[in-house]
Amino acid sequence: MKADEIIDQADPEAIVWDGFDEAIIGRDNRGRLVYDIDLMVETLRRDDDMSDEEAMEFLDYNTLNTFVGDLTPIHIYINK
Repeated sequence: MKADEIIDQADPEAIVWDGFDEAIIGRDNRGRLVYDIDLMVETLRRDDDMSDEEAMEFLDYNTLNTFVGDLTPIHIYINK
């Protein structure tokens, strides 16, 4: 399923992180979007020329530990 289809099925007020649509892998039963952290890192490496360490530091500070209300996205690691 594509990110825009998942977003359409999520709560209309769900938070969508700019630039990380490729990392959206689903939604939960409350309508929050679910992001794959490894795909978020990959996006930053590709689009912003960051190392893995820089990408994780950026995500930790700006995204993963951010609470912006009840519809804050969920971030997960997928065991591959």
